[in-house]
Amino acid sequence: MGRRARSYAGEIKSETFNLTDISAYFRYRKEVEGDNLLSDQTYSDLGVEELFTFADRTVSRVGQQYLYQTLRSVPQAAGGISRHEEIIRHLQADSHLRERLAKTLSHLRDTEAYSIVRLLADEQPAASTNRKVTFAILKCLPALFLLLYLLLHIPACGLFFLVAIILNAGIHYTYKPKSIDYIYSVPQLIKLLGTAEKLCKIPELSKLATDIPDALATLKPIRKTALFLRMENKLQSDMAALAWLCTELLHIFFLTEPFSFLQSVSILRNKCREIETVYRFVGLTDCLLSVCFLREHLPYYCLPGIPEERHRLASQEMYHPLIEDCVANSIDIQDRSVLLNGSNMSGKTTFIRIIGINVLSAQTLHTAFARSFLLATPLNCLLYTSDAADEARS
Repeated sequence: MGRRARSYAGEIKSETFNLTDISAYFRYRKEVEGDNLLSDQTYSDLGVEELFTFADRTVSRVGQQYLYQTLRSVPQAAGGISRHEEIIRHLQADSHLRERLAKTLSHLRDTEAYSIVRLLADEQPAASTNRKVTFAILKCLPALFLLLYLLLHIPACGLFFLVAIILNAGIHYTYKPKSIDYIYSVPQLIKLLGTAEKLCKIPELSKLATDIPDALATLKPIRKTALFLRMENKLQSDMAALAWLCTELLHIFFLTEPFSFLQSVSILRNKCREIETVYRFVGLTDCLLSVCFLREHLPYYCLPGIPEERHRLASQEMYHPLIEDCVANSIDIQDRSVLLNGSNMSGKTTFIRIIGINVLSAQTLHTAFARSFLLATPLNCLLYTSDAADEARS
């Protein structure tokens, strides 16, 4: 994994994009973002899905989800990527820093890391103290009765041993469906915490990591209590069925899974804010690295600026990054809106998409596919094709 990360130079990905999982964080943030979101219709009309697959040079799945959410959440003011150009400049100038970030972020490369978002979106079940105390007692009973039977040879203890095993097995399989979602998400959360801990130590990321040490300290206990979840996850992917069976019997004997599950959800309960703080830190870091890689592979680009008072949009040699040998165009919109007309198949829709894609990428990725790009935000100009204008007049 580390060797693969060190050789990664931000090429276009050839993998299949599972947008259902990739968009999970966007769906979680949907109600919070409100009017800032790019509508489904605009998303489709501009071809933002294709732009995302082109712009996605992230290393981790968390970064991939964060980038998708970034492209679909237009900021009302300067923020996001634009506030961290200094970090991007460090990345552009220092190949060793890029390799270090890529190696660290590669620990979250597995698709199972998509499931971390579930710990944000789902309300964690309550775990009463009485139930945890009961499980703590029950997990000791089989060993106790077995020892009494072997040492004192009391037949009743053998019977009690069997009853305790049956009782623990019932509890074990009752809680199995409840813990199944955590088998993947919690081990990946632990990887997320470890990744964030390493990223915090990089001086260039100090401005991003101001709240991270406190969040990590709050979530630290989850690493110990989630041991059974990490074992179960590894067993499903790496070990043979016989080893799994032996481990399953041990889980039943000591009631490991239900007891550890209750401890884990108790720690995670009401910790969504801390989890999201760490998630956003790692996601933003990967997103900045992705923007750095993206810019390296463009024929040319510019950082968007703010035009003079009369200008609302002014761009020179603007192009569409997904169109091969795209003809670059310029535009200058001042006081009025623009009515775009022309014959069929003359490129009106493509030109509008070029403007839309650049307006979007300028505000979300702080990158414009142009020689120069000046944008007054929020932009309220209306662009019509001739057909739309005809419909408006009728």
